[in-house]
Amino acid sequence: MADQQDYEKLLPKLNAIGKKDVRYPDMPVDQAVKEAEIMAAAAEEDTQKLSSVGLDAARVPELAAAVGSLRFAQARLTAAMGEVKAAAKLWAEEEPKALDLRFEILAAVTFAFRKVPDAVKAIKKIREGSGGADMIQDLLALSELGKKYPAQLQAIKFDAKLLDSASEKADSLGKLYAKAFVEKSTATSKDARDRAFTYMRMLMGEILDAAEYVFRKDQQRLDYYYSAYRSRRTAATGPVPVPEAAA
Repeated sequence: MADQQDYEKLLPKLNAIGKKDVRYPDMPVDQAVKEAEIMAAAAEEDTQKLSSVGLDAARVPELAAAVGSLRFAQARLTAAMGEVKAAAKLWAEEEPKALDLRFEILAAVTFAFRKVPDAVKAIKKIREGSGGADMIQDLLALSELGKKYPAQLQAIKFDAKLLDSASEKADSLGKLYAKAFVEKSTATSKDARDRAFTYMRMLMGEILDAAEYVFRKDQQRLDYYYSAYRSRRTAATGPVPVPEAAA
């Protein structure tokens, strides 16, 4: 509950971050949280020293709130992703069935409508698509096309009930596809998490700047302000920039 309160308190500042300034986490979020907690605890003890060189003292408790905010945002994203994973699993189970249905109807209409110019053109267009979204649209298009020329399908003894099955399948799969791959709540939760991470990193950058000066002759104390994870990455790949404060 405290984490949610931190998030809601900082939400106006998180939303104020420009879209181009939002950063995707460049380290595991749980690791970022742990290291920010260490920095926040050290900064709380050193508030007087840090503020003596110009750091706004209010930034110290704000970092602690930013940590809680990120924890909450990450938990919400994880929950949303869990729902998406369940939908993706169901999609994986249903997709082969839908593809089989598409194949059966497409084979039937290709043969039955081979002498119907308009239908031939429609079938050619249907064959052009690929991917899940196209497959869903194909089922709907095939259903409508089949119902437009019932006599030809009856002539080859095609089961017309499959056309209804195709439209029903298109409807159910359309909803499932949106849940599995383009669910708005997941995108919204991810953006919120990235904003929380960005703001926390910005605060950490400000505090680190002050700490590096204050403790320039006290490496042991300064170590509390450094990221062990980032230090390992920096040694291997070069420095990782800290996001600038949002305007």
